[in-house]
Amino acid sequence: MKVDDRQSHLHTRPPAGSFSLCHDARTRENASTFTQVTARRAPPTGIGVLRGIARLDRTGADNVGEEAPVAAFGGWNSQTAGSPASDEPHEPVPLNALGIALALLSAAGLTGAITVLYHGMGTIMETSGAFVASGGPYEIASPAPGWAWIVPVSVWAMLLFGGVGMFAAGRGWGESPILFGWVGLFLALGWNFLRLGFNPPEFMESTWGWIVLGVLFWVMALVPATIAAATMVRVLRFPDLYRTRPRMLGKPTRGLYRVIQLAGAAAGILGANALFGAVTGV
Repeated sequence: MKVDDRQSHLHTRPPAGSFSLCHDARTRENASTFTQVTARRAPPTGIGVLRGIARLDRTGADNVGEEAPVAAFGGWNSQTAGSPASDEPHEPVPLNALGIALALLSAAGLTGAITVLYHGMGTIMETSGAFVASGGPYEIASPAPGWAWIVPVSVWAMLLFGGVGMFAAGRGWGESPILFGWVGLFLALGWNFLRLGFNPPEFMESTWGWIVLGVLFWVMALVPATIAAATMVRVLRFPDLYRTRPRMLGKPTRGLYRVIQLAGAAAGILGANALFGAVTGV
């Protein structure tokens, strides 16, 4: 009797191929929805794709709304004004006193900090071979100069003003300092290694390690700079293909903010040169 019931139950199950047919149809419908969504906006990032797939898997083909998948891919609705998913070009924010002050301050502070670090590093390398110390019970062959504190302070200042610049760029008050700070930092420090590696101090017997570090630092600076320059060329040649702006670059900014940042960078370099000379007497 139990065997007959089991056989009857087995005969009442749907055919073996019915599940795969339904699954295939649902997969095709999900894929169609995915294609329609991505066609309405710029290509999403890798994380956005994974989030979008997860959203489609959770909701299913029957519950996917017209705008919900768009929000899943990157978290921005395509109809939101000024969002990265919008087909309309972004409008720069108006000028204001706070934006001008932060653009000037961040550019001057960041370039000034890099300049002080460049001078501090180079001076120590020229006078002590880059290895200095102070304090402790042992006799120190290369004591640190009294102004050595300015080197770690410049590093913290660089991070601080870089954060201020990113905050300002996120509100459209100038360009993001990430690329410019990265390239400027490694070009400056790499130049220290290269110039003193090929023309070392008299007390240095071998400086091939400095030359290797200088080459590596310049590669770290020039590779992202080259990629950014190539991207800018593509944007200028094919503006219709680049309607969106990466979030890490912040909002679009006005040309006047860029001019203010350039002026701030120049003032930061001049001010850092004067500050380093006054503090160190070099």
